[in-house]
Amino acid sequence: MNGDKNSFYTYIIDRYNGSPTNRTVVDSYSKFIYGKGLMSKQQTNKPLQFALVNQALSKKDLRNICQDYSLFSEASIELIYDKGTLKKIKHVPKNQILPNKMKADGEIEGYWFSLDFNQPRKYEPIFIPKWTNEEKKSGSYIYIISTYQVGRTYFTDPVYMAG
Repeated sequence: MNGDKNSFYTYIIDRYNGSPTNRTVVDSYSKFIYGKGLMSKQQTNKPLQFALVNQALSKKDLRNICQDYSLFSEASIELIYDKGTLKKIKHVPKNQILPNKMKADGEIEGYWFSLDFNQPRKYEPIFIPKWTNEEKKSGSYIYIISTYQVGRTYFTDPVYMAG
């Protein structure tokens, strides 16, 4: 977990909610990341795939993904497939997702979802496989957006943490 009972996320959220300056900076970066919405250099080369992603991902979910990335320097996405076709892309709050323990080769096979990791009996964690670029069956998969940080394996610190 990211801190005792995943408490590091709560720490970051409390700092966000408790500081007008921090909140304004994080919100501004989130708006910059969102920009004019979803864009891709591939949208002219692969218009059908781009249209599929645009249809599956709502503007609200994209804004929430940008907000999490701005606040935590990482974000979680749930990709929902039906008979091998991508049907929905949903934002999942990063504080509700934890990685499974790495295998010996360093690979993470999936993630655990819970509404509140402080109350595992009330909100029992559910395992969701990691999204890979392989053919999909029906079901949900988790994809994590994060950047590499020296010395960090499972989690990323917010980029403003040193300040």
